[in-house]
Amino acid sequence: MTDHVEPSGTDSRPPGFLNRIHQSNKQYLPQWLGVPAHIHHVAYRMANPPVERPNSRREFQQLLQALEISEGAIEDRFGYGFKVAANGDRLVVVWEAHTEYYSYQVWHVVRDATTPLDFGPITFPGYMMPLSPLGIRVNALAPGYYHTDMASDYLESETGARMIKRIPQRRLGEPGELAGAILLLASAASSYMTGSVLTVDGGLSLAVI
Repeated sequence: MTDHVEPSGTDSRPPGFLNRIHQSNKQYLPQWLGVPAHIHHVAYRMANPPVERPNSRREFQQLLQALEISEGAIEDRFGYGFKVAANGDRLVVVWEAHTEYYSYQVWHVVRDATTPLDFGPITFPGYMMPLSPLGIRVNALAPGYYHTDMASDYLESETGARMIKRIPQRRLGEPGELAGAILLLASAASSYMTGSVLTVDGGLSLAVI
């Protein structure tokens, strides 16, 4: 089954464009595109492919919407979308679902074939990677001072002893006390959390204010 994305204007795809995307992994980018390109590639291993594969397909559709891409096509295990900037640069987004993993690729294909290929962020005009386009959540854990070998020298010094007295709980944390916070961030219990910093420091950060 193929879902066609309604075109927003003239189809500017070169002949055999979809087939060339399929074959791209067999050649270097400048070779098959004929022009330099920047690419952002992310791959995920699936624990439950029958469930996660169709989910990744829906996530890809969300990514196309987030990037305001209206031209392309989506099949059962492969899809792509693209748009062309006013300067002629192309933004191509590709999704592939394999047996055990699925991947997303964002390609910036520059119009000027003389532009040197270099490392750096994608510079497609107006491009900004959405924070959470694929259901990805980005959170951080901010632990305080814990009983660990790495911090032992400092914690056993006079300076360390003074610091411990500033902790509202008046003690160091035990590594196992991070388990609850880690479990929260790693589970569906944090499904509506993204861009958050979870602090587990016995109240030290409040004492510093």
